[in-house]
Amino acid sequence: MQIYRTSNWALLERMLSDPAIEGTGNMRVQYVGIFFIIAEAQRRDYIVTTQFLVDVTRIDKTGILKATKALEVLGFIKRKKILAAHGRGRAWQYVIDLPEDMHNIVLNEILLRHQE
Repeated sequence: MQIYRTSNWALLERMLSDPAIEGTGNMRVQYVGIFFIIAEAQRRDYIVTTQFLVDVTRIDKTGILKATKALEVLGFIKRKKILAAHGRGRAWQYVIDLPEDMHNIVLNEILLRHQE
């Protein structure tokens, strides 16, 4: 399969080049990593919060918040307030929520895999 036909490539391409978000190349690579951590954790039914991402990546809270905000601007994730794990206050929970045009790319990828 050619790499440009994959849904992951389309996601990467948008994360690394979309002018809607600012940041250096290194920051954009962090966004890619954080996105895939959220996706994999969600697939395994983990509740993905800011603290979860801090613990997994060892990126400080400010960096996580900046990255997740960028992913939200791109339309790749949604943030929602939940009760914090310690029972007091609120925390952000992150869930994958791809933009409509990405749904078509993912669907095409699934169809291509079945044709091979």
